[in-house]
Amino acid sequence: MKAGVVEGFYGKPWSQVERLRLLSYYPALGLSCYYHAPKDDPYHRKRWDEPYPEAELACIAGLAAYAGQRGIEFTACLAPGLSMRYCDPDDQDALARKVRQLAGAGVRRFALLFDDIPPVLTEPAAVARFGAGASGLGRAHGRLCADLAGFLSARLGIATPVEICPTDYAGCQASDYRLGLAETLPEDALVMWTGRDVVVGDITEEEVAQAWASFGRDLILWDNFPVNDFDFSRVFLGPLLGRPAYPAGLAKIISNPMVEASASLIPLATVGSWATDPSGYQPEAALDAALALLAAPIKEALLPLVRACASWPPSAVRDADLAALLETPDDPRLTTRLAELATLEIPLTGDPLCDDLAETLAPWARAARLAGQLGLAVLALRQERDEPTKAEAERLLAAYQSEPKDVLRPLLTTWAEQQITAHALLTERSKS
Repeated sequence: MKAGVVEGFYGKPWSQVERLRLLSYYPALGLSCYYHAPKDDPYHRKRWDEPYPEAELACIAGLAAYAGQRGIEFTACLAPGLSMRYCDPDDQDALARKVRQLAGAGVRRFALLFDDIPPVLTEPAAVARFGAGASGLGRAHGRLCADLAGFLSARLGIATPVEICPTDYAGCQASDYRLGLAETLPEDALVMWTGRDVVVGDITEEEVAQAWASFGRDLILWDNFPVNDFDFSRVFLGPLLGRPAYPAGLAKIISNPMVEASASLIPLATVGSWATDPSGYQPEAALDAALALLAAPIKEALLPLVRACASWPPSAVRDADLAALLETPDDPRLTTRLAELATLEIPLTGDPLCDDLAETLAPWARAARLAGQLGLAVLALRQERDEPTKAEAERLLAAYQSEPKDVLRPLLTTWAEQQITAHALLTERSKS
């Protein structure tokens, strides 16, 4: 199965330097496609109907050329759904001009994205043509894709299928929107789908089959992993989890990464591993291989932070092994784990990627050190039970809670507060 990356997050888009750096690693990671779709690039979404300025177009041309030299499929995505008037010739011409401009820059693959837009048509002419409600919106989107495919083939000599992210991109069951979309969407179009929800911990073979049937087209799994645009205080450094061993119906997986470009490479490598051999995929082995390939000089230094930031989905218990140890605070393994965090330092080695990782992850390394120091102070409080130790634990707890980056915060904050409260109760009882 093909695997790749969709730069589709909200937040500051990656820089050209970051994109080129990551593209250079994709072939070694089993990633063979890249989708240019940064939500906060105005010419991708809000100002979709305006040509790219010269400088931005030159960047896209450079990316497309660089990707092609390395055997990576480059797809330019346009998201016109916020303001598109589907029956207005001016808007149709604007989309054609934008596509022609991108094709002139060397782009040969295109996708239309209609995610996160109003769920019904509002243009009276479009309602009259395609129908009201969600089904009408689906028909309008399918027709726009069909028109684009015809334009690409007849006017530009480009025969690659158009791809679409539908408005109804999550969930497995048939819907009015999907039925309408299927009526007008080209048979060879590929449909992007995120799973039973927008962000999911696992996807089953049955869910893929249901979604495939609901769209009537082959699917691209737009995997919202390890994206962090819903909480920029967190990073997700662990392996891809819970994906099907036999994903019939999926043509590709494209991973939506974090704003932190270099740090995204670690989990992205495991996406490539899964796509290469879904039935044989072993998450921990894939993560170990990723760290060895990308960060060998700093692998051991990174491991405590990776373990602390590896849980997925975002709602999962943070670091389940550490959470279990907190239930048995006299276990010496807890002291070891906390000490690893308390002394965490990611050194600079002169390796460009490793140094970029160290600098990018430095705020989370600082939060991890505070987490470890807080944990050790609480353990000392359990043993010594004196007021200076309690004051130190409270100081570290306040510092940890005010840290802008989140490493294990819900887990350790709750535990530390419980232990400090228990100490206060014991102190009161001893006085009485």
